[in-house]
Amino acid sequence: MITIAPTSDFTLIAELNEEVQNLHAEMHPSIFKRFDREAAIEAIRTFMADPQCRAYVAKLGDEPVGYVLCFIREAKENAFHYTLRSVYIDRSAF
Repeated sequence: MITIAPTSDFTLIAELNEEVQNLHAEMHPSIFKRFDREAAIEAIRTFMADPQCRAYVAKLGDEPVGYVLCFIREAKENAFHYTLRSVYIDRSAF
């Protein structure tokens, strides 16, 4: 059974990103960089330090098989609309 749970393990998220990051780099090398473990760990750690960031890991049994990293975004109320909240999915891999 697949379970999904919140995580604060930025190293795990970075490592789960490797396969999809390299796939993006192969498909669009002018846009995406190849996976760099240390750079990815630091970037994910920085993202997850944002209080609006949420990270979840999917596991098949005890084996991590995917993740999603998302941010809660809020557009403050103004003359044209009420406060709007949305979720921006920054990166994911399953």
